[in-house]
Amino acid sequence: MATTSPHIQQALDRIKELREEHRRLVQRDFDAAEEATLGAMVNERGRAKGIQPFDLFTHNPTFFRAYATREMLDWRALHPHLSFAAFERHMFDPNGEF
Repeated sequence: MATTSPHIQQALDRIKELREEHRRLVQRDFDAAEEATLGAMVNERGRAKGIQPFDLFTHNPTFFRAYATREMLDWRALHPHLSFAAFERHMFDPNGEF
């Protein structure tokens, strides 16, 4: 049975921590959007397909535009989504921009 090197394990642990931090950031965004839109987040087409509001925060921009209400689109225009990749880059280079 092979064991993971300490350096690889440290990197894996850091990625896990970053994913959790990003998940908390997404949850804060979701909560703020829900409050700002008074819960009007998923459009009629999305509701008909069973899309849940949090899905708008976990899928790609095309999905978001297809199923978000006008209120949600307006909110997102003022609060851009921070992908995990951009979040990770910033965390490893804090002087960089999102």
